[in-house]
Formats: sequence, structure tokens, C-alpha cells
Amino acid sequence: MFKAYLFEYKADILREIFKRAKENKDFFSDSRGWPYIQEVDGYRWMRRIENYLATGQFGALGSDGREYDNLMNAPLGREIEPLKAHYYIGFIGIN
Repeated sequence: MFKAYLFEYKADILREIFKRAKENKDFFSDSRGWPYIQEVDGYRWMRRIENYLATGQFGALGSDGREYDNLMNAPLGREIEPLKAHYYIGFIGIN
């Protein structure tokens, strides 16, 4: 019955999907139609990658020998998490 319903109302369903997608896109865009940044964390990854390219490490070294991001959880910083796909994708995007 569900497949029959989808077949019968396919055009209406697709029209509604595109309408909702446009509403979401418009909501997250400025008056010129440019999308707002979707993730502030993107800057965190970019900053760490640029730091690695400049210094050879993703963050600042703590007294315990581990790397910390000084700009997170100030003033102590937050330990850099293990390598994730964000780092690799970022390297590809920068280089």
C-alpha cells in the first residue's frame, strides 16, 4: 500500500520536498542568496591545520607533552583529539 501511495502521489511528494528544501536554503541565506556558514567548528579545524603546516603540531604542547588547543576551554585549553577525517580533508583543501 505504501509503494502504491508513493507511486500515486509522487509528483506531490517531490514538489513538497523541493518546497521544503528551498525554505531551508532561504532561511540559511542572506539577502543576496549567499549561504551562511553552517558550522563554526570549521574554523577550529582550519586553525589547527594551518598551525600544523606552520609549526609541525596541531596545538600547543602542554607540560605533560600532549598537544592542547589554547583557544578552547580557555584559559587551560583542551587536549587535541586523535586525527580525524577533518584533518585529512582540510589538508587536501589547503594544498
